[in-house]
Amino acid sequence: MLDPFFITLILSIYLAFLIFAAAKLEHVSRSSRVAPLVYVLGLAVYCTSWTFFGSVGLAANSGWAFAFVYLGPIFLFIAGRSFLQRFVDMARDNNVTSLADFLGARYGKSRGLAVMVTLTMLLVSLPYLALQIKAIDNSVGFLVASDDVGEGISLPLLLVLAFFATSFIGRDGGVSARSNGLLVTVVIESALKITAAVLVGGSLMVLFGEQQVFRQEAWQQISIKTPPWPDMAIITLISAAAALCLPRQFHMMVLEYPKKQDGLKAASWGFPLYLVLINLFVVPVAMIGSDMFGQTPMPADLYLLAVPSAVQADWLAVLALLGGFSAATAMILVTSFALSTMITNEVMVPTVLTFSSRGDRFDARKLVIYRRAAIVLILLSSYMAYRWMAHDRGLWKSDWCHLQVWPNLLHLWLPLCFGKKQVKRALSSVSAWGYYLGSVWLWCLNWG
Repeated sequence: MLDPFFITLILSIYLAFLIFAAAKLEHVSRSSRVAPLVYVLGLAVYCTSWTFFGSVGLAANSGWAFAFVYLGPIFLFIAGRSFLQRFVDMARDNNVTSLADFLGARYGKSRGLAVMVTLTMLLVSLPYLALQIKAIDNSVGFLVASDDVGEGISLPLLLVLAFFATSFIGRDGGVSARSNGLLVTVVIESALKITAAVLVGGSLMVLFGEQQVFRQEAWQQISIKTPPWPDMAIITLISAAAALCLPRQFHMMVLEYPKKQDGLKAASWGFPLYLVLINLFVVPVAMIGSDMFGQTPMPADLYLLAVPSAVQADWLAVLALLGGFSAATAMILVTSFALSTMITNEVMVPTVLTFSSRGDRFDARKLVIYRRAAIVLILLSSYMAYRWMAHDRGLWKSDWCHLQVWPNLLHLWLPLCFGKKQVKRALSSVSAWGYYLGSVWLWCLNWG
């Protein structure tokens, strides 16, 4: 058990450092040498708290299933570079600000389609945002041995993140969909979470290698728990689509694409390498945790914190906490920022213009207010979703139940496969199913 004040202080210092770095480096231009690395680390926002904590839980319960969540993006970036380049060029040529804007512009500037995509994205993103809050609460609560402290930290944290995210909007006097400050934040957090994952996992391998990891029975158990291959093929397809269609991924892949640089050349090997490294010690940690806590009520999601704590390696536990915390906050910041652009441009502004008189002026200051208000509403809604959802579900199980990912992911595949007319009909149908499946998923998490 660690002192609650110490943990709160560590997290506060870390957040203060992020805010300072984002403000200091907001207007620093990316050099040609570091731009590809920055782009790769920006794409690493794909790795959320589910990657950091939930992958271990999934490996402990479902064997090698966790690996296929990353095999899809790895295959996509290695083998599909030309496809990705075509997609990025298409989006940049249309000067889009979001995925909803891209689809609406691509298919006859359909306002209805853009609104449908925006609302669907919002619905399916709220449970995933709530999952990040749950990860932070669970990890903090475990280290301080108090669920009350863990749950009590979430709302103040979201208020700080709301201030942080809204500060990215309007700094340059405009309402750009891009933000260097946000990119700097994501780069720092991506570097921290992979460093934490490798150092903590590697240290545990050294401490427990001969006892738990290098036993043939342990590897056999991992293989036995792995689901059938058809299930793994579906997971691979879903994860590949997620790397394209999730709001945070579209934002980082398209809007933060380095100017006058072939960002995908570096990303085609750099991003897969990142995914391999951050998951390098998932199975060993799952084996060690199962051996130590398999007969206890300890959730497998917490093995990365529980194992260092059990051997009094508090510095490793704190490092693991910071890694998971950075993974969660990066996802929250980028997703809320991206969704705020979609909601403002596709829903709020058209609605205001519809009901306002023709003589009313609509300047950038109003857009800044609307986008900031949208971020606050998104984060408060995600907090309410977290309080509503069942708290006894593990991270790995919650993400496994992410049924509404199907309609969310199909939005980007369909435009590249069919004609414009058929796509508009298909997307409308898929979005409607997104609402339905998202509602069913939320109901199941709360009452199932």
